[in-house]
Amino acid sequence: METLLVLLKNIILSTLHGWVGASLAVFMFFRPLKPWRIGRVRIWQGVIPAQQTRIAEAVSGVVSSDLLTPQALFDYLVQEQALDRRVRATIHDLLTLVANNKYPSVESMFPPPAAGLREELKTLAKEALSQWALKYLTDPGVDAWVRDFLHRQLKRLWQKKAGELWPEERAETTLRRFLEDVAVYLSGPEFRDAAARLIGQAHSALCGQAMPLRDVLPRPLQDKIAEWPARLAQVLPELIIRLRDNEEVLERLTAVILDIMEQLKGKGFLARVGIGLFQFFSEYQAEVESFVRNDMFPRLGEFLSSPEMKKRLEQYIREQADAILDRPVGELASGIDPAQLAQASDWLAARLGGWLAGAGAQAWLGEFLLGRYRFMAGFTVAELCGRYTGVTPEKVEASLARHGLDLLRQPVTVRFVRLAARSLVEEIAKYPVGRLRDRFSPETLEKVEVMSAGMITAYLKNQIPSFLEELDLKTIVRTRIESYSTRELVDMFQRVTMNSLQKIEIYGAVIGAVMGVFFGLANLRSDAFWFIAALLAFIIGLIRYIK
Repeated sequence: METLLVLLKNIILSTLHGWVGASLAVFMFFRPLKPWRIGRVRIWQGVIPAQQTRIAEAVSGVVSSDLLTPQALFDYLVQEQALDRRVRATIHDLLTLVANNKYPSVESMFPPPAAGLREELKTLAKEALSQWALKYLTDPGVDAWVRDFLHRQLKRLWQKKAGELWPEERAETTLRRFLEDVAVYLSGPEFRDAAARLIGQAHSALCGQAMPLRDVLPRPLQDKIAEWPARLAQVLPELIIRLRDNEEVLERLTAVILDIMEQLKGKGFLARVGIGLFQFFSEYQAEVESFVRNDMFPRLGEFLSSPEMKKRLEQYIREQADAILDRPVGELASGIDPAQLAQASDWLAARLGGWLAGAGAQAWLGEFLLGRYRFMAGFTVAELCGRYTGVTPEKVEASLARHGLDLLRQPVTVRFVRLAARSLVEEIAKYPVGRLRDRFSPETLEKVEVMSAGMITAYLKNQIPSFLEELDLKTIVRTRIESYSTRELVDMFQRVTMNSLQKIEIYGAVIGAVMGVFFGLANLRSDAFWFIAALLAFIIGLIRYIK
């Protein structure tokens, strides 16, 4: 009984000793967080808190060289298609969200935090589109493209007949509508104002001319003017005789003579007395009318019909015509006052509008224009061009290309292209989008998803090697571990090793109990001491060997 009691005491004490030793070892592994000191002498600090820098260095080295090497990361992302799956899932979620939203405009597709990006993209798009358009306009290859384009388009046009391009039914309808519109325009106030402006502009242009009228007139018209003096000298006597039978002319001429007689009364006393007596003692109005009809016109006609008078009259008219022809155009035009210009414009508008508004003029012009159309309908465009303009299709194409290129490279065209490009971007930004799912079919959205995912994945795969080469995992892990406080580091290790540490305490108690049995036996039997010592030495050696 005493032997068992001694053995039991040794077992209990050894168990407590093993458990306390294991617990103390675990405690000293993590605690204290700060070193214990006696004065300036450092007694102890937990292994983990004391070795934080070395732990960070060791862990970072293992992670960067063995666990997460650049090649391992690349193999995981690329060969195991983890990147493909993640990118495709992200693109799918993003496109689903975008396609289900309703956008009032293109620029509303940008969220409010991306307003700056939206404006920057609009500015870049405007500038890029303007630069592209200007580069296209100034590209030397545009010359050949414009010429080739004109040649291809006009080549088909030259061989077509006018009747094919403009059928007779459409031509007749167009001509009739044209004549009606012209008649309405000529009879309206717009044409009267336009005629006044046209005559005013022509008058202003003529007033600035210093060239003689003779040099301005065409040669055929000068020849006709040279014939006028002789013809006027021949026609004037006959005209005077014919005017005698015109009652209106006789009345006006009689009134003029009577008015002159009244004016002569104011010239003097004798004139007033003589004319007054003539008017008192005779039927002076009838006598004046008889004088004009029976005496003045016949005598004037005989006088102007004499060869000598015709010669003098022709010479006088020729001198006056030469004097007028030698005067500058501006001087002649300056003699026309505004009232005469207004009268001329009113006369032109009234006569032309009234003439064209008539049914006869409408019918005549319609038949004339339709006849000209029927005549030209059988000719090709190339034949009409050569017949009426005297130029070949090649010259027309070259002229159009030259003028088109000149127009394209004018500063005003460049400014217009810039403005159009900027306006186009603004119009696109304000274009109502609505719901993308309503505008595009599911197949189209799926294609966009696949294409976007493929492009992004390909780009990332090309960038991953260089990114991984520049990625310093060791520094990242070491910096992260060193940034932990000692308590955070200890808590992290305790969370990871909690179960193992509890097992260590239990194993320490079990080993202590076994050692208690050995110690009890050694105390009870002296011959068992060496056997137990040899067994313990063997166990220690075995543990060292297994390590």
